[in-house]
Amino acid sequence: MVWSRVMPSPLNDPDRPPGLRGGEASVVRALVALAVLAALGLHPEVRASFGGGSWRGFVAVPASALLAVALLLGVATPWIAPLTAIAVGMAITPWPFRGFEGPGAFASAAAGSWLPYAVASLALVPRSPYGSWPARGRLDPGGGFVWPGDLSGVLLGTLAFRAIAIGLRVFLDPTARPDPGLLPVGGGPDEALGLLLGAFQRSMNEGWAGIGIGLGVLLLVSLRARALGPFVLLLSLGVHLAGALRMAHDGGPPLVGSGIVVLHLLAFDARWIRKRRAMAQDHVFYDGTCGLCHGAVRFILSEDDDGSAARFAPLGSVTFEHLVPPEARASLPDSIVVRTPDGRLLVRSAAILRILSRLGGLWRGVGALLGLVPRPLRDLAYDGIAKVRKRIAGTAKAACPMLPPRLRGRFEA
Repeated sequence: MVWSRVMPSPLNDPDRPPGLRGGEASVVRALVALAVLAALGLHPEVRASFGGGSWRGFVAVPASALLAVALLLGVATPWIAPLTAIAVGMAITPWPFRGFEGPGAFASAAAGSWLPYAVASLALVPRSPYGSWPARGRLDPGGGFVWPGDLSGVLLGTLAFRAIAIGLRVFLDPTARPDPGLLPVGGGPDEALGLLLGAFQRSMNEGWAGIGIGLGVLLLVSLRARALGPFVLLLSLGVHLAGALRMAHDGGPPLVGSGIVVLHLLAFDARWIRKRRAMAQDHVFYDGTCGLCHGAVRFILSEDDDGSAARFAPLGSVTFEHLVPPEARASLPDSIVVRTPDGRLLVRSAAILRILSRLGGLWRGVGALLGLVPRPLRDLAYDGIAKVRKRIAGTAKAACPMLPPRLRGRFEA
């Protein structure tokens, strides 16, 4: 397994399984499905197929949309993903349905090949992660989800070979060189300027080629020196997005970089962003009568795979009254309260950010982004959801959610 050979690093949690956890995998799967639906609505190939009465407008596009909805819900993902990839490829890729005329034709074809591949990659993800439709209401929130150990390595290798191939294509493509027939002749400043512009164009193309080949080599090196993984993957994402913006500027379709972003997310290893460390577990106190609060507890249990982040108890429980002084209880909300090991009480959005930071991985990244939002706005959104939470998710029948025996030990009376 790749993860057993991870090099120790300040960014790594080498004792944890590799790749994404169930909830993170569901977020990436949902992003893939939404990218497909957005591409079907914005892609010029789709609009052209409807306008020209093509069979793609009446077969491939509706099939892609229906399959994308199934993918969004996580229904039979190992079977739905390859079917969706085929349908999307037929719907948005120019070849083999017509030639490559026009300045944006190659860009459109290249962009179309990224999104179907990102969709097809989901076929390798285990079924029913937390957050998928089949996982709703099951006893164990995580369901024993384990990311395939070599999937991230396979995707990194694919990105590497693709970067090298694109770099070599740009370097060897004769069309990337200035056409001497278009340059001014006869001497003088016009010819000198033309030659200078041609040399600049050639150097730019060679620069892009060198970046692509160098990036591919770095990605291959990161397969062995996995401590470099997060830095190389971030660099790869930036380079690919820069190339996608260039393609879009040259006439490529909208959302040209969506598949690229998703592929990099699938290659992401949650261990690269460590959980926030503390002396002990936090205590998460929740409203035992609230269905949404029960869902939040199940989410934490699913993503806190090693049990190091939190323990749980209902508001008003013996543990709550023991750890929270009476003078502080009156000002606390009746939804979720987090008590840190050093005795601080966090409420509303601050409690959510604390939970996300303790989970690590993509969730800590999400928490960092939410932290950029001013706290009054975060708390306003939190309070708005808290007011209608029982209308959204109903009420719970018991103070503690139904869980398997191995998870019940994390609850206190």
